[in-house]
Amino acid sequence: MAKSLLFLASTLAITKAQFDVICGATTTTLSAEIGMHCLSLTNKYRAEAGVPLLKWSQEIHDLAYQHSMDMADVSESFGHANYQTRLESIAFD
Repeated sequence: MAKSLLFLASTLAITKAQFDVICGATTTTLSAEIGMHCLSLTNKYRAEAGVPLLKWSQEIHDLAYQHSMDMADVSESFGHANYQTRLESIAFD
């Protein structure tokens, strides 16, 4: 697991200090930290391309995280089943 996290950290260009903070976090927090970092990199690219930036949604993160955990626990089949139900549970701005 540690090697996987180190690979992920190097792939996302996370500093050693950021990595240490993330590794001390809970799994849900770790997921959100990685997601926010990916969003930051995505928005950097979008800004350079002159297109609108995306914004973080903790609600969408939490819903996606729970769906991922359900699939990992095999309490839900792997895939996008019930996507419409999950989508309808989110209040979009």
